[in-house]
Amino acid sequence: MSQLTRLAHEAEHAFWADCVEPWFRPEAWRSGGGFHEQRGSDWAPEPESRTHIVPQSRLMWVAAAARMFDRSRGPVDRLEQAWARVQAHRGPHGWGFDWVRDDEHQEPRPLSLYGNAFALFAQAGAVRAGLDLDLDSAVLDFATHFGEPDKPGLYQETLLPPGVEAHARPDAGIRRTQNSQLHVLEALSEAVAAGSEAARPLLKANVEAFLRVFFVRPGYLHVVLNEDDLPLPHSWSIGHDVEAIGLILEAGERLGGVPEAWTEACTALLGRCLAVGLDRRQGGFSDTADAGGRAHRGPRNWWPQAEALHGFTQAWVHRLIDRAELEEALDHTWTWIRDRQTDQEHRGLWAWVESDGRPVHSHKKGHEWKAAYHEARAFWAAARLLG
Repeated sequence: MSQLTRLAHEAEHAFWADCVEPWFRPEAWRSGGGFHEQRGSDWAPEPESRTHIVPQSRLMWVAAAARMFDRSRGPVDRLEQAWARVQAHRGPHGWGFDWVRDDEHQEPRPLSLYGNAFALFAQAGAVRAGLDLDLDSAVLDFATHFGEPDKPGLYQETLLPPGVEAHARPDAGIRRTQNSQLHVLEALSEAVAAGSEAARPLLKANVEAFLRVFFVRPGYLHVVLNEDDLPLPHSWSIGHDVEAIGLILEAGERLGGVPEAWTEACTALLGRCLAVGLDRRQGGFSDTADAGGRAHRGPRNWWPQAEALHGFTQAWVHRLIDRAELEEALDHTWTWIRDRQTDQEHRGLWAWVESDGRPVHSHKKGHEWKAAYHEARAFWAAARLLG
C-alpha cells in the first residue's frame, strides 16, 4: 500500500470517527431542532439557549457529505431536521438568514454575508445528497440581495433589513473581508456541483473578482479591504491562503477546467504556504505570519491543519508543483493531525494543541466556531482524491 493510499484510508476512517459519529449521536440534537453547538471534551452537550447560522449550516453540510459518501452509514434521517433549524434562522423580512436564533426571543439584526454564504453552501450540499430544494432560486435570491451591481463578482459584507439601525453594522470601516468573499466562492462552487445553472456564471465572476482584489504577488491574499477596496493593515492569514488554494482549484474543476490565471495564482500561494506555513521543525501548519513573512509559532489551531490537508490534496490532484514535494507536505500535515491534533480517547480534533499534542486554551470540542466542517471537508477530499 502506497503512502498516499494509506493516508486516504486513514482520512476516511477519521471522517466517520472524528466528524460524523461524535456530532450525530442522539444526544447531539436539540429538542427545538438542529445541533447542540456547545460540546465538552467528552462531547457531552452543554446548556445553550440559541443557535448560530454558521455552525448549523456547517453541520448540515457534514450530514449531507456523509450521505453522499455512504448512504448506508450517513445520518439519513437527520438532514431534514438540520434544514428545519437552518430555516428557523430566516428573518421576519422574508429573505436572508439571521446570525443568531434565540429560542424564546428574536430581535432583528444585520444580515451577514458570511452567515448567508454558509446557509447557501448547506443547501447546495443537501441538494447533492438528495434533498429536494429549489437551489437556483436560493442562488439568485442570495446574489440579488448581497451582490454589488457595479462590481460583478463581489458581495456586500452586511445588509440592513427593515428595523435595523445603521449604527448596528458590525463591519464599520471595512468594506470587504477575504474570508467572507472566499466562502461565497465556496457556496457558489457547491451549488455548481449540485447542478445549479444559475450559479455557474456567478462562480466564474466571483473567482476572477476575488483574485483581482485580494491576490498579491509573490503569493498571498489581503485579509481586509477598506471602502475603496484598498488593503488595511493586518497580519498575513496563511491558513486562509491555503484554504483558498483548495477552493479555487475545486471551483475551476467544477466549471470544466481550471483557467491558467487561476492555476498561476494558486501555484504562487502554494509556494509561500509551503515555505512559510509548513513548520518542518516543530510540526504542523502555522495559521498566521507577520508582514515580513515570519510565521507565528506556538500552539496549533485545528482548522489551518485541515485546510492545509485540503489545499495540498487539491494541489496534488492538479499537479501544481512536483508531486513528490506535495506528498511530503501531505504526509507531514496528516501525521500532525492524526497523532497530535486528534483526541485519541474521545475522538474529534482539539481546537488548540502544543507541539506535543497537549490541548490548550479550551478543551471544548464544539462551539459556534467549531463544528467539524473544516476537518470533514478535508478528510472527505483526501479519502476520495488520494485513494
